Order: sequence, then C-alpha cells, then structure tokens
Amino acid sequence: MRRLELEGVSRRGKRQRTTTPDPAAPRAPDLVKRQFVAERPDQLWLADITYLPTYEGWLFLAVVMDVCSRKIVGWAMREDLKADLVVDALGMAVARRRPRPGLVHHSDRGSQYTSLAFGRTLRDSGLLASMGRRGDAYDNAPIESVISTIKNELVNRRRFKTRDQARLAVFDYIETFYNRAGSTARSATAHPTTTKGAKSAKPPLPLPNPKVSTETGQPHRYSGRRVLLHLSASLRRRSRCHRRAACSRSV
Repeated sequence: MRRLELEGVSRRGKRQRTTTPDPAAPRAPDLVKRQFVAERPDQLWLADITYLPTYEGWLFLAVVMDVCSRKIVGWAMREDLKADLVVDALGMAVARRRPRPGLVHHSDRGSQYTSLAFGRTLRDSGLLASMGRRGDAYDNAPIESVISTIKNELVNRRRFKTRDQARLAVFDYIETFYNRAGSTARSATAHPTTTKGAKSAKPPLPLPNPKVSTETGQPHRYSGRRVLLHLSASLRRRSRCHRRAACSRSV
C-alpha cells in the first residue's frame, strides 16, 4: 500500500508538527525547571506554537503567556513556521508590557526559538532565554494548557473557510474573551501580584492529566462540556421534583 501510495480509511486526522529542533543550533538552559511560579507580572513568560486547520490550509499561531496573570501578552499568526512567527509574538508582548531586563522567556527547543533572529530579539529586549527538555511537554505544561483551552473552546467547535476568518476568530477570542472575561475565572488559581497585603503565594500551576495528550489536554474549567453536565443534572433534579409533585397530587 505504501508503494502504491494507498492508505486505509481512518478517523485519525492529520496532525501538523510544530516543534522541529535544529541540531546545529545552541540551546538555552532550563532556568524554570517546572517551577511555574511568579510573584509579579512580567517575571516569567511561557511561549508555544499551535496550528489551526482551514479550507485554505494551515494557519499557525504563536502565543506568549505571563505566568503571574495567566494572560496572553503576545501572539502572532502566519501561514508558515518561519522564525518570524515567534519573533512577532515576542515583539507584541514586549511592546505591550515593556518588561524590565531579566525576565525569563521559557519555550521548547523548536528551531524557531533557537533561531538567530529570535535570540537577537531576546538580547535586544534584555530577556533571558530558557528552554525545556526535548520531547517533554511537562517542562512547559501551563502554556500547553493554554493551547488546549484555545483548541477546545474555539478551534474544535468551528470550521474556518479562510485563514482570514480564522485570524478574526482568534483575535476576538484572545482579546475579548480569554484576556478579559476569562481572567476573572482564572483569578481564583492565578498567582497574586506582589502587594502590600499579600501574605503567601499560591501553589504552582497544575500539570495536565498524564493520561491525556498535552495537545488535546484537559478542557477548561468553564468549558462547554462542564456546562452541559451542569444543565443535565439540573434537568434531572427538576424532573424528579415534578414526579414527586404528581405522585402527591394523585394520593
């Protein structure tokens, strides 16, 4: 079948690989070591790349998340996986936040993050590069969870005809929902900023379920599945109340 270029019918979809390490490029040390804790904003950023399928082809999305606020502070989209994708995402984050020198930028070992252009952008901004081990998603677990939330709440619920349609949907989701309405839901578990009344830091972010792929991950705490389960339970309780009332009237 391989020689005749045939393949069986399967439910499996084609997955796009976004992390391709460059064996010749130098790698930054792991400065985080799975300690995803930040006492103030703009102390630790996490970055990753994902993809969105459209009828026109793939659209790649790079995001940068602040660990303390858990907001997406930078993002960029392109039709290819060139280094400009992550450079643009980092450039947005730096222009928005204007962090002080010494901020740690943590990512995987993809060729985009080990490129000369990205390294020069980090140095010009006074940021420190940090990279996890190869093939270990737990070394960047919180940003994997963010990617999973975007997939579950946006990408897996829609079909995009064009890349421009996907770009508008991603912009609307990140800027009007995730970073605004979603920040209220995440504030219960996010690490507090350093204030005069702050007493103790929250525990580090939970790792994703090891039995589930980090690309699919766990659904968001306020995802559609959780809402449907809540509505189903409410309907069952209401049905039981109606049956009890009917039985009492008949007696």
